Amino acid sequence: MTEDAFPPPATPAVEGVVWGEMVEGPAHGKPGTGPSLRGPDRFPQALARWGFLFLVGGLALSAVWLAVGVVEALQAENEWRLVSVRVTRVVAPAAAVLVFAAALAMRAHRGETRRLWHLSYAMAAIFVAGIATIWITLVREPYRPDPKDVVILTPEQREAFLRSRLASGPGAAPAAVIPTGVFLRTTEFERTENVRKSGYIWQKYADSLPGGLSREFVLPEAVETHVQEAYRRRVGDVETIGWYFEVETREIFNYTHFPFDIKDPWVRITPRDFDAGVLLVPDLESYASTDPRTLPGLERGFALPGWKVEQTFFSYKLRHYNTSFGVQAPIESDVPELYFTMAARRQFLSVFFLLVFPVLVMLVLIFMIVYNMPPRHLGGEGLYNIVRICGTYLFILILNHVNLRTYVSGGIVYLEYFYVLLYAGVLWVLLNAGLYLKGLNPPGLCWRENLIARLVFLPLLSGIMMVVTVATFGR
Repeated sequence: MTEDAFPPPATPAVEGVVWGEMVEGPAHGKPGTGPSLRGPDRFPQALARWGFLFLVGGLALSAVWLAVGVVEALQAENEWRLVSVRVTRVVAPAAAVLVFAAALAMRAHRGETRRLWHLSYAMAAIFVAGIATIWITLVREPYRPDPKDVVILTPEQREAFLRSRLASGPGAAPAAVIPTGVFLRTTEFERTENVRKSGYIWQKYADSLPGGLSREFVLPEAVETHVQEAYRRRVGDVETIGWYFEVETREIFNYTHFPFDIKDPWVRITPRDFDAGVLLVPDLESYASTDPRTLPGLERGFALPGWKVEQTFFSYKLRHYNTSFGVQAPIESDVPELYFTMAARRQFLSVFFLLVFPVLVMLVLIFMIVYNMPPRHLGGEGLYNIVRICGTYLFILILNHVNLRTYVSGGIVYLEYFYVLLYAGVLWVLLNAGLYLKGLNPPGLCWRENLIARLVFLPLLSGIMMVVTVATFGR
């Protein structure tokens, strides 16, 4: 511990007044006529000493927290499904270490206004950098299917799934297996829950199939459907029938992580004879490649504005039905249904400049109001100007918030918390201005001319934003 860590003793008081540095300025209300006096621009020695010990202790605890987080991130690769989760859990302790280290490096415990401002800006920059790190990780995160789904990428996986059905018991063994393929030409998100798709579906019917089976399929989630036969071919003892379809389906997507969400619209196909033990299997042999990253079953040059298609693949979802649908044959408890899924990630930059960037600009503008608070002698006039400016900002925020809700549905999404924080920031500015400009003196308000409210505004709001980000993506 160096001697420079703490301020020197205060200058002795003269005639009951603690004299500080001499500042050129107005005297007796006459600008420029002489020096004015103010108190020392630093904390008392005892407070500075306790502040120094607090920062050292905080740095030590944060370093331990960071070390534990790094070890968990390195050892829990099989437990945490996403890389972004591991990164997010490390960002919070890393930010705490940087904040305490910056405070010690800047000697903020001395309480000098200049050093406190440097720490305020540094804290805000650290929190913003932490948020940006998590965002970059999320944008680069590869798509992973739901672990409950049975993804079929190779003929070997398909055969293994068939064997598992045979081993499940007589009721689960399929009586007929029909290879089915899908080719998507267009996909369009009509609304937040509706998706319009068009393309081809084909099925291969072997002559060995039981007689009386319907050579048709059903798209269960369709709101509007148009299906017509496009071709019919026979090769040996197998007849292939292809249909052209246009369908609008109702699908529920998860918008919690907006604007880092991924939509995975699907084509859900079930046999017409659902009670006859028919199992649809993906016709993998009809595709040049079944690697999801090569986008099998998707039109070359497929266009989906605002989205980037990352994968396409076949999978099974096990459905449980609590009714026999009025037929004699028993219905299985877990019915495998064939899905052709297209995973598309929202393009972040387009949403960033439309919805996120205005939020950041508004945060800076609101901070400028706090930073440039009018002098107290203006009173009601200064308060009126602030209320007028804040009202304009609130109107702009509400318009942007309403525009955001056109992209999502359901509960509160991640980006909405930023708008909620800005609403709270505007109300904070109004309350602070009302108390300060009306001459009220609650504890801490008049300390160094409203310095506390100005210092904590940026780090507090950016810190809450980082906490929300960690809480949203860290689990």
